[in-house]
Amino acid sequence: MQLPTTTPKQRSKLYTDVEDMIQVGFLSHPITVGRTQLCFRSLLPGDLHLLKWRAVKEEAWRKWIVASAIWLVDGMCLLEEAHAAPKLARVLQNLPNTAMEILFSITLGLFNRAAKSMSLIEAYCYEDHSRNLWKSIGREVPTSHAGIPGTERLGLNAVQGMWVMFNQAEDDRAAMEVQWEGAKLIASAMSPKGVQKLDARDKQQRADEQARRQRVLDMAYYVSKGLATEDGLVAGGSQTSIHGAHSVEELEDEMRRWVAGEEDWHDKIVSGYKQWVTEGLERRKREHQARLEALRQEAERREAEGVGPVPLVAYTPDQLNAILADRRKGRPPGMRRVYPDGDKRQQLYERYLAHKEGPPQPMVATPDGGLSPLAAEVANRQVPYQTRKEG
Repeated sequence: MQLPTTTPKQRSKLYTDVEDMIQVGFLSHPITVGRTQLCFRSLLPGDLHLLKWRAVKEEAWRKWIVASAIWLVDGMCLLEEAHAAPKLARVLQNLPNTAMEILFSITLGLFNRAAKSMSLIEAYCYEDHSRNLWKSIGREVPTSHAGIPGTERLGLNAVQGMWVMFNQAEDDRAAMEVQWEGAKLIASAMSPKGVQKLDARDKQQRADEQARRQRVLDMAYYVSKGLATEDGLVAGGSQTSIHGAHSVEELEDEMRRWVAGEEDWHDKIVSGYKQWVTEGLERRKREHQARLEALRQEAERREAEGVGPVPLVAYTPDQLNAILADRRKGRPPGMRRVYPDGDKRQQLYERYLAHKEGPPQPMVATPDGGLSPLAAEVANRQVPYQTRKEG
């Protein structure tokens, strides 16, 4: 049974936590304890080192987890308060065990949601709006645009790290493609048929990669709905988790190993993803260089065989003057002048004013029987006058 191809609209709800992890840096969950409004956040690698040494005592590690996860108290942001966690830990130790269990379960839930977002990051990277987000924020980590004071000190989370790595590799791939298309354009002047074969091969490779990415997108959707696992379909549509932990105990054990600094499946996902992206980029670089080298060798071969475009001929200034002197003056038949930017005023000037003769002038007959302009005769006329008064 083959499941239908999914659409971006269907998959959009999958990425709510992924986008918060990328743009904000963490996930949040509010809760009211008595009259106090608290807001918890998912813990980040920036919290790890402090937690490792604060939670040395086995009985105290849950308290430190909860204290480190609280980032809002009655609307007051604690992210810039370096010593907020120790103060909160002293308050939390006075809470009943039942209340502490509830608060700790919230941190486990956020930990679980953050883990799921890690499993969805590859699919999210293939969505068009992911690339648009990368470009819109200037190709950098978006946490600085979150508008929440103190987020910069938390450091990158695993989802951000994988997202940035993918987009940087995608930028490098796009730059190589532009260079390759330019090389093919130049080579097409010498070997059009050869370049057509290269275009057909490139088109097929792009189609194969697009189909592979679509399979990743479809699998992410159907796994989240419990209709498939990463290995294939699930009979009966039973719910299947897309991450390692299947129970509260397993999830708590994962968090304990994470705090202790032991490598767990989260670290394996991150390291495996980084290796996959790096190897893919290196492979594309090798293929890119091999294609350019093949084009260069083909150009050399055709040049050696005397096959190529019409060669360019260089002329000296004297030769150019001689050639131009032999050409007809004026515009060749059928030629017309093209005016820049459709300038109608310039066209009208050229047509009616620039080369238009003035109105006809009145002429007078000369003594020798010819014609002369009246204005010239008036200008040259000699008027006799005298100063002696006649009687």
